Amino acid sequence: MSDRRKRSENPEHGPPGGMQLMPGYKHEKMRGYDTAPGTISKPDGVEIHYDVGEVPKPGGALHGGHFVDRARAVPRGELRWYKEMKLHDRPVHLAYTQGRDLLVAYPESGMNFSARAKSDEELVDALLMILSYAPGPDAG
Repeated sequence: MSDRRKRSENPEHGPPGGMQLMPGYKHEKMRGYDTAPGTISKPDGVEIHYDVGEVPKPGGALHGGHFVDRARAVPRGELRWYKEMKLHDRPVHLAYTQGRDLLVAYPESGMNFSARAKSDEELVDALLMILSYAPGPDAG
């Protein structure tokens, strides 16, 4: 494990934004230097990674810990599909790549989720859990 992402000393932290986890899945909050990362996983299941960064001010300079919308940044030729919608009255951007990577961004709260689905069932599990995230002032 890199120095940038160390295991949290307090594993009792619940998943961000009150996410609902499928049976058997566990949340592990990690410690980052300039962002707040973590994982949601279970043995023989999809592994979801997340990272919360600071939302940059419009027109301001970008720094290492600032949020970058990873779903929106996927080049068009690498996409199976891309969707945008409002959920919980906030925008959410979803991309699914040719390599079966799911990227979901909540730009107003600075949250990025990613998961590599090995099957359609894993894709559905990841989507159900990620879309249960309810961004708020303390969601990350």
